[in-house]
Amino acid sequence: MNTAKPIGPTPTANPAQAATAKPTETRGSRISARWRIVGWMVLTTAIVLLAIVASMRSILMGQVAQAANEGIVQEVDEFRTFVGEGVDPTTAEPFTSETELMERYLSRQTPATHEAFIAVTDERIMFLDNAADDAGELLAQDNAEVERLMTAAAASGVDETEYGTMRWGRAETEGGSALLVLQFTDPAQEQVNQQTFILVAVATGGLVLTAAIAWFVAGQILLPVRRISELATAIDDQDLSARIPVEGRDDIARAAHSVNGMLDRLEYAYGRQRHFVAEARVHLNRPLDKSLRALETASREGPSTARSSLWEMRRTLGDLALLADAQTPGFLRRKQVSVPAMLVQVLQEATRLSPQHEWTLHEVPETTANLDRDAVQAALLQLARNAADHTQTGEEITLAGVVLDPENTGRHADSVVPDAAEASVLPGTVLRVSVSNQGDPLAPESVRAMVEDYRSAAQEDIGETEPSTRTSSIHIGPGAPMEQANGNGDQDRVLGMGLGLAVARSVADAHHGSLWVTSDPSGLTTVGLDLPLDDDAPTEATSQAHQAQVADAMETDR
Repeated sequence: MNTAKPIGPTPTANPAQAATAKPTETRGSRISARWRIVGWMVLTTAIVLLAIVASMRSILMGQVAQAANEGIVQEVDEFRTFVGEGVDPTTAEPFTSETELMERYLSRQTPATHEAFIAVTDERIMFLDNAADDAGELLAQDNAEVERLMTAAAASGVDETEYGTMRWGRAETEGGSALLVLQFTDPAQEQVNQQTFILVAVATGGLVLTAAIAWFVAGQILLPVRRISELATAIDDQDLSARIPVEGRDDIARAAHSVNGMLDRLEYAYGRQRHFVAEARVHLNRPLDKSLRALETASREGPSTARSSLWEMRRTLGDLALLADAQTPGFLRRKQVSVPAMLVQVLQEATRLSPQHEWTLHEVPETTANLDRDAVQAALLQLARNAADHTQTGEEITLAGVVLDPENTGRHADSVVPDAAEASVLPGTVLRVSVSNQGDPLAPESVRAMVEDYRSAAQEDIGETEPSTRTSSIHIGPGAPMEQANGNGDQDRVLGMGLGLAVARSVADAHHGSLWVTSDPSGLTTVGLDLPLDDDAPTEATSQAHQAQVADAMETDR
């Protein structure tokens, strides 16, 4: 037998041990999801910023080298042009010596920042310096360094000197003199380093801001997750009504909606379990009490009464087994069934069950339906038994069947199905079977109360003090809360109504159908099933246990 499991901590033999039990070790990170989100966002941002800073520094350093090289090339070209002309601009006469040429050229030049010129002739060394810390002048006074540059195989290069990084170029004349153009790049590179430091400081501030924003955003994103955790911790077997507020339409909202749906199903299953246990307790206590009283009196009627009570308990157990297994996948054994033959058999069984009432059959549709005949017959017999329990001896109880076609809504004038239940909640063509009897009318204002909770006489035994009410018209579709419509009769009759509708509702749900109840002011109450004829559910064979339980319920009725 499948029953819903209660939600909450698993019971243990020792509550103190349960309170102090160590949590089961699980795989995975011990760092919270919020910190992991922040960590990954900060790491990603840091990598991007690092790449940006490194790229900017590399570009700036390249620009320093390029600017130095372009300055050297420009000065060398100008010097070669000047030498090629070979005329003193001030006198328009040719130069008389290499020294005069160098002096005149240097007098016409202004070195750029961090630049120096050194003119070397056979007679002397001349210089023009604009480098930091007089680097050009100091180098010009270093004969060994000047000699190295003059005799170098290459006409240009990059050297690391005691004056810093130096880029240089050499332009020679035909007379053996030379002009050295020097660019000292350390000051420019230092400026680049300072700019890089500023970028790093700005990036660090941005990283801190990113971490703060990531912490806030992660908290907002994970807020529904925390609510789910808090809700799961707070839920116990006494209250499953708490739900997570769903906001938005993102993945988290869909997850919250799914959790709420799971809680709906758990609450429904747990309610069915409590209802099932309560019905079993009350329905079995009644015949057991009768048997004990009969045996204690030791009257002639004692054995007969005890035997009748035992048969009633067996019938109740069969009903409860059918009610439980109706929720099991593969319960139904569908096949094409003749609806008239099925209704006639139900009428015959009801007549045998309660011969003191007048049983009639109206509106028998000449059609077949793909359904589980034994299960539907058991459900109809439950409805018939309820009607007999709530009807005076000799009064009429009517069984009826009709096919509701949305394309053809015409009905017979003498239809026994009330107009209030004319429209089915199911789409497509529907087979409607019902049982009608005369009794107390159902109160229209109690419709909503009947579909909100499990309400039956059995629940009064477990603490329900507010009596259930009857409704004037109600459809209970698949998956909706099961409800028992109870009248004001004695306890035995009310108990039968609770279990009967529960069994009928389970059979209707298994067929993807619905259970409905109507009552008019005159007290004519009709309870029926709507079973879809357009249902595409495949025909499935039930297990031997399921078939045996259905057959047992039918045999008990006989």
